[in-house]
Amino acid sequence: MELETGNMMYEACGIGKGSVTYADGMLYCYGERGEVALVPATPKEHRIVSSFRISLGTGHHWAHPVVTGGRLYIRRGDTLMAYSVAKR
Repeated sequence: MELETGNMMYEACGIGKGSVTYADGMLYCYGERGEVALVPATPKEHRIVSSFRISLGTGHHWAHPVVTGGRLYIRRGDTLMAYSVAKR
């Protein structure tokens, strides 16, 4: 949606319901079914450039992803995973 007007810019299915965080021009999307997707934050389109599935941990995939210090942190139940996302 366009912030100033509320106009819908586009619709996309992506990975479904879940949580999202923003860092370095990218959206880090974590879906309820355990998929993580990297999407450029642009008003033109929703284009997944990379994705993977979370297989560690137990329970629901409801925690919010966190990006700090060049790492993406994903929690599922009592398991915390860290992935390097720093530019090389």
